Amino acid sequence: MIGFIISIIAILIFSIILILPNTKQFIPAVGFSMYLIPFYNLFSPIFGISIPFFLQAVLLFYFLLMIVFGPANNYMSKIFKKSEVKAIFAFIIFLFLNHIYFGSSYRHDPYKYTFAPIIYFTTISLLIQYSINLKISFEKLLKHIRIIFWTNIIIGGFSLLFTDLYFHGNIELSKNVGFNINMFAMRCVQLVLFELFFLRKRTVFRIFLIFTPVILCLMTGSRSGFIVLILVLIYWFINSREYRVSYFLIIPTIIIFLTFNFNFLFERFFNIGDAINNSDLQSIFRFQLIMRGLYIFLDFPLIGAGIGTFHQFRHAYFETIAIGRSDSFVDSHNLYVQILAETGLIGFILFIAIFYFLFKKIKKLKRINTNAYSFLMGNIILYMFSGLFHHDLYRYYLLIPILLGAIYSENYFKSKKISRT
Repeated sequence: MIGFIISIIAILIFSIILILPNTKQFIPAVGFSMYLIPFYNLFSPIFGISIPFFLQAVLLFYFLLMIVFGPANNYMSKIFKKSEVKAIFAFIIFLFLNHIYFGSSYRHDPYKYTFAPIIYFTTISLLIQYSINLKISFEKLLKHIRIIFWTNIIIGGFSLLFTDLYFHGNIELSKNVGFNINMFAMRCVQLVLFELFFLRKRTVFRIFLIFTPVILCLMTGSRSGFIVLILVLIYWFINSREYRVSYFLIIPTIIIFLTFNFNFLFERFFNIGDAINNSDLQSIFRFQLIMRGLYIFLDFPLIGAGIGTFHQFRHAYFETIAIGRSDSFVDSHNLYVQILAETGLIGFILFIAIFYFLFKKIKKLKRINTNAYSFLMGNIILYMFSGLFHHDLYRYYLLIPILLGAIYSENYFKSKKISRT
């Protein structure tokens, strides 16, 4: 009953934001939040319809009415002419067709796993164009997204700190609602990038905002999180050339290294080097799963074995040590190997094309807005590197800021530079 009441309240708030003219500036943030936080799944379905599905349907209908009956200059459909958006839709439509004709529905339902993202990215694209139409600044959008990310980190961090969570265990908030521990570490690193982007005044509070996600990332025990944290920070400090900021952060960094217990984290790294003697079967399994993916790609090089078929082939090749049959070892744990194995060269080329067009747009910011360029490139590094350890195709929390920056880069940052001169 409580869940039902909360669901009704959520729908009413969403309806008010859509209807009232003074609240329209919050529509993009509310819309993006459906793809950035897992807590919508805590709402109880109404008459068998999930709240996220219902809210997305209402939002899409709202944009459809705007396209059909709105003024001729609302430009809502203009977003789909952009090269980076075309590349994304080419990739996800190919995934859906691959899933239908060559894939398997045993693990992933085609309409939930590969068709739903087409709807999601349609909504996300329209939300970005709507933001441009309302002349909402890039910084303001990021501030809204930043609040959403802090919500994730605070709730997930509280669970990490104050529950009986075993080391490097996943954060479970409720059934099917929570954070994969490695992905939570990536969210922490991304929030560090947000705080560096908004770092204007060097105060104790700003230090707290930057180092809270840093410490939580370290506490996850995620090896991939630790590596990408170091890479992203090094890149940001070198590229941004904010040397005064670097000096400002030296002392708290030294304090962390002197006070934080790195033993568990470093032990996980050392186990990789001698996995057999240390009985680190997970590292051995992951290595073998990556090799399985490459074998599958060599057998199906053009279009792959089909979405959702990796688990069917993972035991079809020689195993040095028998790979576990649990749900933890049904995919490659590597995004690039997974794409090659299940979608072949065609899928891989379409995937790389997305980041080619995104980078092509973002690199124009290097001379216009160094801070925005460093922030967006940091997010790209985060996305690409995290793919070495995780096979999730749809990491919206990483893609949305990058896509926002790429699309805004065409006019917004240039106009800001002109207005300053």
